[in-house]
Amino acid sequence: MKISDLLRAQDIVLGLQAQDTCSILAGMAAGLAARAGLSEQTVLLALLRRERLGPTDIGRGIAVPHARLEKVAAPAAMLAILDSPVWFDSSSDDPVDLVLALLWPKVNSAGLLRALGSACRLLRSAEISSGLRRAGSAAEAYALLGSAERPFKEPLQDQAQQLSESLPGSPCRSAL
Repeated sequence: MKISDLLRAQDIVLGLQAQDTCSILAGMAAGLAARAGLSEQTVLLALLRRERLGPTDIGRGIAVPHARLEKVAAPAAMLAILDSPVWFDSSSDDPVDLVLALLWPKVNSAGLLRALGSACRLLRSAEISSGLRRAGSAAEAYALLGSAERPFKEPLQDQAQQLSESLPGSPCRSAL
């Protein structure tokens, strides 16, 4: 699974106007709520509760707010490229202008951690983040994400694949 599997072109908002963390999350809550079949208020409160535990600003003008909810059946994502940078958290070094919000089923914590790791690596790439900031359309931003990312896999699958690749002719190679 890749971030672009969770995100559709229509889930990308260019030029979102916001003044602070709450207005960013409120601006994204409606789209996430519609995808998850929940109320906007439920989604917004979940994102704000998670944000109170610790900021989800990852530096370089990027934030990845997320929440796990019992009522979420399948992961959902939304990407916002702000019209101008906003201070996402008082402790951040840079104002934020790229925000990827994720809703995740509460029963799948490991999947969320893999998705967050993959998203952070992808968005922290200077080539990707600058490309997203320059994107002229949601379709262009979506295409950029899709062309640049690798699937996030189960950790054991990655280790087995690396091992099989290091052992030419290994019987493990055919098992994968």
